[in-house]
Amino acid sequence: MTQPTYANLFGTGATFNTGTNKLEIPIAALAESGLDATEPTALEALGAIIKNSHSWLSANTDEAVMANSSLNIFAPTTRNSLPKTQFAYSVNFYGSYASPTFDPDEV
Repeated sequence: MTQPTYANLFGTGATFNTGTNKLEIPIAALAESGLDATEPTALEALGAIIKNSHSWLSANTDEAVMANSSLNIFAPTTRNSLPKTQFAYSVNFYGSYASPTFDPDEV
């Protein structure tokens, strides 16, 4: 199993530009997760990225992939005294056993 690409986790067309050291994610890539805002807020964009990443990680459970994701849905719950549905995404990263701290370079 190969490791996920930027497009797998962030949507089609997502790339890491090594010249500028920037992660570039087209709005169309976020739309793959159901985001239909043409000028999404930062929280909307984050939600789309998490949803897209979760979808790929959930479908690719090979142990060679050094991460997995789960989703728990709680309803009803309250937020600011209003009834809401809570979507709790959890992402787990795996590193070498001897590593006492999380190092993104080892994912």
